[in-house]
Amino acid sequence: MISVQYFVSQISPHPIGLHEFITIPLNDKRVISLEKRSLEQEFVISPADADTFVKILDGRITSPESLNPRLGQILMFEQIPEGLQDYY
Repeated sequence: MISVQYFVSQISPHPIGLHEFITIPLNDKRVISLEKRSLEQEFVISPADADTFVKILDGRITSPESLNPRLGQILMFEQIPEGLQDYY
C-alpha cells in the first residue's frame, strides 16, 4: 500500500499562526501571508490502484471519469490549472 498526504496553501492579509507560514511584502505598506497546512485526509492507495496512481503522476490520466472516487480526488491535487487563481 501507498500512503499519500497533500498540503494546501492559504493566502491572507496576516498570518493565522496555526500552521507554517511565510510573510511576503507586496510594497512598503502591505504584506500577505502564505500559510501551508496539511489536509486532514490521508489517501491510502491499494496495490490494485498503484499502476493507475503512477499514470496520474505521469500525466497519462487527465480525466476523472474513468477513476474510482478516491483516485478522482487525488487527480484534483495532482493537476493544477494554469493561470491566476481566485484568492478572495
